[in-house]
Amino acid sequence: MRQGAPCDVPWAANYGSAADPDKLPVLMLGEPGPESRRRVSGLAMLQAVALPCALCTGTMVLLSFPVGFQHEALANFLIILGLVFVGVLAWKAVYGYLVSEQYGTQEPTWFMFLAVTCLLGLIVGLVVGKAAYSSSLKPYSVLSVMGSARDVDPADVPGAKYLDVSRISFQSGSRVAEELSLGYKDSDVYCVAPIVSNSTQKPSTYDFWAVGINCCSPMPPARFWCSRYDITDPYAHSGQRFMDDAVSSKFRLAIEQAEEEYRYSAGTPPMLFTWTKDAVADVEFLRKRGLALVWTVAVAHLIAQAACVLCVLSAVTGLDGGALAALRQLTRKEAPPPPAEEMSAHGGAHGCMAGPAFSGVGMRFGPRGA
Repeated sequence: MRQGAPCDVPWAANYGSAADPDKLPVLMLGEPGPESRRRVSGLAMLQAVALPCALCTGTMVLLSFPVGFQHEALANFLIILGLVFVGVLAWKAVYGYLVSEQYGTQEPTWFMFLAVTCLLGLIVGLVVGKAAYSSSLKPYSVLSVMGSARDVDPADVPGAKYLDVSRISFQSGSRVAEELSLGYKDSDVYCVAPIVSNSTQKPSTYDFWAVGINCCSPMPPARFWCSRYDITDPYAHSGQRFMDDAVSSKFRLAIEQAEEEYRYSAGTPPMLFTWTKDAVADVEFLRKRGLALVWTVAVAHLIAQAACVLCVLSAVTGLDGGALAALRQLTRKEAPPPPAEEMSAHGGAHGCMAGPAFSGVGMRFGPRGA
């Protein structure tokens, strides 16, 4: 066998010529293949899609359910862990680049892509999780643990006996007394109107009140439309408890003004409700709306992340067929290296140089991985 003769065995031409693979970054896109095209690591693609989506969905679930606010310290600790994970990915990306510069291997990795998309996923999870909780799942968690009452007479005073009730179905014929409504203006108009029965007898106090914001005339002549339904609809005679303490004080000021204006008395404390057709169904709708927001964003983020991975993949691989061709390569099996006897035979036949060229320290076949 000739020493120093050029090797023309295709799979062996560069064997042993690269830097030590154990010192190179993991999660590689793949090593250069025929015609300078890169092979693709299926595991790396899966990680590039799954990790940002897991961070986004996990953060949304953590913050949108009451457990995240009941155990705020634990929730904050898990979010900090997510930020640390993003920092580790960014450090690995910089480290991989420096190692590639040192060994001259200029191999692209997923680390920087993962760092950026994981950070974006974490931010999306924080924003959507808090929005879903504050707008839907927090009111649901408060209202659903309280009781409900049916066939309640608005003249049944004192209304304080229903303090532990969040959903009330009033007697048929009960209505909102629009003619006794009034609004308190403080930037917004805080509207109140007593809920009355179909009896012609004036109650001693008005304990049940329909409320809303910017849905009435602030001063007489009175007009009131604070409901998703027409307040004159005979099928609308239910109330969902209004539980926002920060706004309730403004409604109480409006009730005090109404007492002065119309010379009647309100119950102590006045019971505030949102006028509706079915309060029980409305509370359940809050849960469905919150969950729908979380899962819709989770699915949309998964689709967007997968699309970003395919776009990056198509750009890096440089294949004429784009991402589809890259995906086809994922199922292509690499032929194993020939046995030592066949390798020796090829070496003898083709004049390959023996010795250090097959020392085993060199470029791996197939994608690098951790």
